[in-house]
Amino acid sequence: LDLPTLADVAAGVCESVALGLSQFGIPARWRPRNDIEVDGRKISGTGGFFSGDVLFYQATILVDMNPARMLQALNVPAAKLAKRALDDAGARITSLSALLGAATPSIGAVHEALLGGLERRLGIVPEWGTPTALEEDLARRLHDEEIGTDDFVAEIDSPPDAAGHAARHGAGGTIEAWVRREGVADDRIREVLITGDFFVTPPRTVLDLEAALRGAPIAEIRERVEAFFAAAQVGVLSAGAADFAEVIEEAAGAAVPA
Repeated sequence: LDLPTLADVAAGVCESVALGLSQFGIPARWRPRNDIEVDGRKISGTGGFFSGDVLFYQATILVDMNPARMLQALNVPAAKLAKRALDDAGARITSLSALLGAATPSIGAVHEALLGGLERRLGIVPEWGTPTALEEDLARRLHDEEIGTDDFVAEIDSPPDAAGHAARHGAGGTIEAWVRREGVADDRIREVLITGDFFVTPPRTVLDLEAALRGAPIAEIRERVEAFFAAAQVGVLSAGAADFAEVIEEAAGAAVPA
């Protein structure tokens, strides 16, 4: 596939999914960065990353839903709704059942439509198979030694209470940062936590950036962030080094709760 960047992947996959969904008679369209919409309402969200020469990309298709229950579970931040001038996140979402009623396709038919869209748009032809014994063994080991451990699950903790906080909401997504300071003059970063609604690859980039900033002088935040991005070969779809530097600088200078 001639999709060298994550932005190219997002465009290709989203256009393929929209093409597949259109066979049900709905005007599905890709909305950059990574959504698929029907008449301005989201029906699919996507995301992915590169790990070496491997691409992992995933998406959801809303076939049916209960908006109230979904929003209660997601706890959508008020800032994210305000960014889109919405009082109710349900006004931003739709589903195949809401659009098609009794003609809603089966899950199997949805699968076939998506595969057809990928084949027509990107030339991807699926090859069905079953996991090999080697793959099953590797999956078990990864679960037992890494992703199934409590340490992995708790790797990203809640923001510390005694931390300055800042958030930036823009076309590239939302970036939030919490910074705890240390030092005799309170002029160094003790730790930083970065979260948000943005695309970055490889997956550990944010954790590595947080680690790189521990102990850094507050005055050198921008310099350190830009040097990290330049050296780490980071692939960013929605935000750049300057965006991260700005929100971390703001959090570092914010008042800390008493």
